[in-house]
Amino acid sequence: MCCRSSMGELMINTEDLPHAYVEIFHHCFGHVKSMALRCADGLGIPTAIHRRGGAATVSDLIANMIGLHPSKLPETVYTLTPSSRLLVAAAADDDKAAGSRDMSAMLRLLVRPSTAVSVFFGLEAWFRDGGATTTTTTLFEAAHGGMSPWNLTKEDDSYNKALSDACVADSGFTMDAVLRERGEIFRGLGSLVDVKCRVLDLEQVVSKAPGADGGVVDFVAGDMFESIPSADAVLIKNVLDCWADDDCIKILRQCKKAIPSREAGGKVIIINTVVGYGAQDAIVQETHVLFDIYMMRQGGIEREEHEWKRIFLEAGFSDYKITPILGLQSIVEVAP
Repeated sequence: MCCRSSMGELMINTEDLPHAYVEIFHHCFGHVKSMALRCADGLGIPTAIHRRGGAATVSDLIANMIGLHPSKLPETVYTLTPSSRLLVAAAADDDKAAGSRDMSAMLRLLVRPSTAVSVFFGLEAWFRDGGATTTTTTLFEAAHGGMSPWNLTKEDDSYNKALSDACVADSGFTMDAVLRERGEIFRGLGSLVDVKCRVLDLEQVVSKAPGADGGVVDFVAGDMFESIPSADAVLIKNVLDCWADDDCIKILRQCKKAIPSREAGGKVIIINTVVGYGAQDAIVQETHVLFDIYMMRQGGIEREEHEWKRIFLEAGFSDYKITPILGLQSIVEVAP
């Protein structure tokens, strides 16, 4: 089966789509891999492992800190791969469905020099200063004068736009797949936070939101740590991995207050990475690890199922269901 397109070369086999989606993120995080390698070398981790006989625990490591002319070459013909098709700008094609698959804004955010790549130049120093074991300063804050990503969006319009554009691109792509493949999770819902829909976000995001659309979507400025508008369900996409466990528990407790009982159909729908779920080829597993390192820059974490379960239970929820999607992400339905 293929995703239909008005341009033949932009057609993507739906069987290729999950792998293409994962591969985009995998390439975006290539700089994280190289900086992590640089960090490991700077910290002397390979030498420390060697000195321990070729195997060492984390505790062991801490204790030991540690010539043809170009015209003669055959001409190469390049074609679009499934991954590169996800970077075709929407304006380059009349097919609206193809436009919803344009992930170039997300790519630009993940390889943005000042807020993504250069942040990891200080990874080794941050580890040496105890950044990984304290909650005082994140890697991002260390690189931006103590300013978090969220505060930087208030001060830097270009970063705010880059982040917003990336979220729009990824949400369009992901939600298209969710509705197409797992649309039943929204069945029976009359209202949804994130049908009649309320979108809760920071003031600097809501102030630039589209105008009224006949009352279907209501944009609300607020703080998810303080209050979430009441609804049949709350949708949280790629949010909780930005925060530490205690913060996630606070957010989920606010979600629980906003929804009706389990018997009345209330639930929280989380779209996020669950490490160990989804396709288990090498590229997915490595991308999960790179995602985790990337989120560490702002104090976040990618979690395995048992880590999610602990957070859900502590926030007062009773049950959950995990459904992998797009090879890398998962839909987690959490019941009160």
